[in-house]
Amino acid sequence: MKTSTAFLCAFISGILLCCAYPPFWLGFLAFTALVPMFYIVDFYKPLRVFLWAWFSGTVFLGISMCWLCRHQDVLWLIIIPIVIIQAFFYALPFVCMGYIRRIYPRAGLTVFPFAVAGIEWIRSFDQLAFPWMILGNSQTAYPWLIQFADITSAYGVSWWIAMVNVSVYLLIKKRSVKRWAILVTLFVAPLVYSQVVMQRSPDSGQEITVALIQGNVFPEEKWADGKEEWNINLYRSMSIESMAYNPDLIVWPETATPVYLVEIGSYRRMVQSLVDSIGVPVFTGLPAINFDTGDTWNSSGLFLPGINQVERYHKMHLVPFGEAIPFDNYFSSLKNLPLGQANWSRGTKIVLFESPEIPPFNVAICFESIFPDLIRKFIIKGSQFIVVITNDVWFGTFASPIQHAMISAMRAIEFHRPVVRCANTGVSMVIDSYGKVKKMTRTNERTILVETISPADTETIYLRFGNIFSLVSFFITLISLMVCFIKRKKISERLYV
Repeated sequence: MKTSTAFLCAFISGILLCCAYPPFWLGFLAFTALVPMFYIVDFYKPLRVFLWAWFSGTVFLGISMCWLCRHQDVLWLIIIPIVIIQAFFYALPFVCMGYIRRIYPRAGLTVFPFAVAGIEWIRSFDQLAFPWMILGNSQTAYPWLIQFADITSAYGVSWWIAMVNVSVYLLIKKRSVKRWAILVTLFVAPLVYSQVVMQRSPDSGQEITVALIQGNVFPEEKWADGKEEWNINLYRSMSIESMAYNPDLIVWPETATPVYLVEIGSYRRMVQSLVDSIGVPVFTGLPAINFDTGDTWNSSGLFLPGINQVERYHKMHLVPFGEAIPFDNYFSSLKNLPLGQANWSRGTKIVLFESPEIPPFNVAICFESIFPDLIRKFIIKGSQFIVVITNDVWFGTFASPIQHAMISAMRAIEFHRPVVRCANTGVSMVIDSYGKVKKMTRTNERTILVETISPADTETIYLRFGNIFSLVSFFITLISLMVCFIKRKKISERLYV
């Protein structure tokens, strides 16, 4: 294979995969996007495979996440390593495939989907984790086809996409009835399962109406001196307007109020008086502080009518380099790095919110919505619907808001819980228990979205057993690599005897 041909294969693969995600909405391209890379794996040794796969991943991730450049406080010194590191892990399954194929030619293709699922899952845990552009998230526009995520989570959808690519590649190399049957089965089986699942009713029997207040407040307005009461009054007036729809719960977005709302009595009374007068709970994002220690949190709280105590949840998984420097809880000196980070403290407590009229629910603050394992901890405790609050204003309107929003659809499918998502500048949306978007807003508009949801208490297989599928996938990959390493060592020993 010529270098120019390899370059073209890697580049085309990256472009096709990029187009499979919002805002392009061509998710079906993911089913063939990896095929060009398989020709490179067939021809080159593992090191060259890594370099070409890394290049392909850089094209894919560099374009898909170009919105990172819109944040004025994010340095290129940080953006470039993010893409490089993400592309590194994107390339690893291809390297595994190439290494295994040199010993067991047929096994490499078989192991590849497991490597994809296992490595994506392993990379979702530490404070540098960024499982934004995993393969499975390319299919959130097709809930009628991916309900099996309630068994495998999003990482199982990644496995499926990789397996379809393998099947297409094998069919291109040699057509046969067996290979056609495998490819058809890979679509028919999840389609049938999804249709069966979507005929069931996961609802708990109760319906509630939720009003999402999209204030569309830009940073220069929110954080300007003297604008504190203006911000609160904006949300107060929009909440009063939403009462025309008789909501059971009103939701404001992440850090809707630019003040320590609970700690400062005058601001707290502005919101509590609103809640008492309309008789409807208000859930809002807010900054929080411990004046004694100086610790601050990106937080959220539920204001209930007639009750002065505000139940709060502090964000647990912070945006690396944006909200905190990774591992600064172990090395406090990292907080002094001048990278424009917020230096929030990390929350540690799982919190559910509820009232006599509202079933228990949990909140995912912004970045947290992309972590299925984190959300699972709340659902296990009894959450019947998920509230996502976010502020995506920092990254423009091209890709980030809709990419981020559609990831929430995967959380709905995994747990069969409705999701209500309130974003400061959009996209706000309501998603049903099967991942279907019922209603959504545009970006950069000040509006109110009202919709009825049906909280659910269904126990999905993923909820009950967790990441069994991902764990098995990782160990299949690891064991396959070990077997190949031992086999290759024995072959080398025989050659030199």
